Amino acid sequence: MARNAEEEKQIGELIRQSAAARSHLGDQALKLRRNLDIPARVRGSLGGHPGRWMAGSLFSGMAASFLLRRKPKHAPPASKGLLLAILAMLASAAKPLVKAWLAGCLKELLLRSQTKISPGRPVARPLPR
Repeated sequence: MARNAEEEKQIGELIRQSAAARSHLGDQALKLRRNLDIPARVRGSLGGHPGRWMAGSLFSGMAASFLLRRKPKHAPPASKGLLLAILAMLASAAKPLVKAWLAGCLKELLLRSQTKISPGRPVARPLPR
């Protein structure tokens, strides 16, 4: 009987130790779950320290704007006036017409020079337009 009472004490002690271990493991699991819940931690930090978050975002934005700055492009020259602007637009619109006219003149010049070089050949007719 003495042995049974001693075994019962040990069993009771083991039951208490296992209950304490389960409680400790539950607390550790809850702590780990809280640490891994990133959105909740960010919300809590934002609510607790909004000034620090604003200062940090301001600093990081300024640092990124200085580090990732592009080279400034050359500014277009300032327009001299309305008449000059209109003339510039007309000149840029007339470029295709001038190119077509010059191409036609060059074709005619080449055809004339070709007929002058070889008089024995039949006269080449101008290309239809």
